[in-house]
Formats: sequence, structure tokens, C-alpha cells
Amino acid sequence: MASAPLFKKSNAVLEIRMVEYPEYLKEKRTMWHSFGPCLTLRLFFASVLPELDAIIYIDTDVFAVSPIEKFWEIFKSMNGTQFMAVVAEAGGHPDIWPWYGRVSRTPYVGASGLNAGVIPMNLTRMRRFGWEDEVLAAYEKYESDFKLIDQDLVNIVLHDHPEGFMSLPHEWNFRNWLCPHARGSWMKEFLPPNVTAKMLHGDSSNPRDVSKLYYYPFYAAIQKVCLLYE
Repeated sequence: MASAPLFKKSNAVLEIRMVEYPEYLKEKRTMWHSFGPCLTLRLFFASVLPELDAIIYIDTDVFAVSPIEKFWEIFKSMNGTQFMAVVAEAGGHPDIWPWYGRVSRTPYVGASGLNAGVIPMNLTRMRRFGWEDEVLAAYEKYESDFKLIDQDLVNIVLHDHPEGFMSLPHEWNFRNWLCPHARGSWMKEFLPPNVTAKMLHGDSSNPRDVSKLYYYPFYAAIQKVCLLYE
């Protein structure tokens, strides 16, 4: 891991901190544990991290396979109303992954919804927009209809406020399981020629499948770190 040129160590500081839901959510404990413990916490970073202007949220099953500092440049591409960047689920092709439109019962963005596994967030703009108020309003309205509560809430709010997000290029949230389902020109939409995946997202339990050899280097690196602190 130390030899991997994914970032310059002089530019990186590792900080581990305990975070909790905002105080005003104490009475909404059902949101805390819906689908998984603390899964919806990502929706409240504007309050949880009040001292920060911007962050990049990534799921725990996302691997950086290119210099992570380059990802910060995505903020420069946002216009004045956009406060986050999110990738289209299944590249906007519902035939590849028809979750939204067939299974989900809540509003979603575009033809196939958005994937919330990797999200650059401008927290200052989210506070100004009133993001958390919109999330809570959506939660109250659709509480009995959620399937993927955190991702559903992102889709609901951005469905009503499309000016608030920028479409994130797929190489920054690449999910390999889409490849067998993509046909013809669709694959070029996910990764155009001469473009490689920069963040590999192992959703749908993909990293647990050790038969997929492209995950082996990540297993080996994580195992090496674990042995150091065993």
C-alpha cells in the first residue's frame, strides 16, 4: 500500500473521528437504522461536519485505482447551482438495471436513477440550499415506500431539484457488474475509448467473490495492512 502511487503522502492526512447524527434527529431513530446502521448518515454531513466546505463521500466497498487528489478537480466543473455530482445508475439505461421503474416506488432521476456510492459534496452550497430539510420532507412523505433508503432519498430530492447536481463521469464510480449486461455502444458510454476506471465500486457484494481476479490485488493489500496491526 505504501508503495502504491495513489496519492502523495505529503498531501494526505489520515483522521479517524467518531461522528453522530445531528442532535435534532434524536427523535427520528427509525432513520438511523433503516436498511443498515448509520447508512443515512451521509445525508447529514452538512451538519455533522460544519467546519468543512466540501468532501468526497465514498462507500466502504470503493477502491481508488488512480490518484485520488485528481478527483477534487470535479468541483471545478460544477456550476453555481450544483452542490453534488452523482453517477447515473446503469448509465441511464433501465434495461441494464431496471431497479428504478420496476422495483422502487419512489421518484428517481432520469431513466434509471442515480447511484449514491460516490458523491462529491459541496457542503456549503448544500447548507445554503436547505438539503437536510428537503431530505426530511422526503423521508416523511415516502417513509413506507423506501427500498434503498439513502439512495432513494438522494434520488427524490434531486428529482425535484435537478439543478442541484452534476452528472458524474462513470470512471469515478465504475461498477464492473454492468459490463456483462452492456451491449454495443452502451459500454462506450460507461468507459469511452482511452478512458480507464478511476474508482472501482464493488457494489452488489462483488468484492466478496474471490473468483473475480481483478479484486485480488485489493484483498492482498488489505490483508497486508491487517497483518501489520494484528
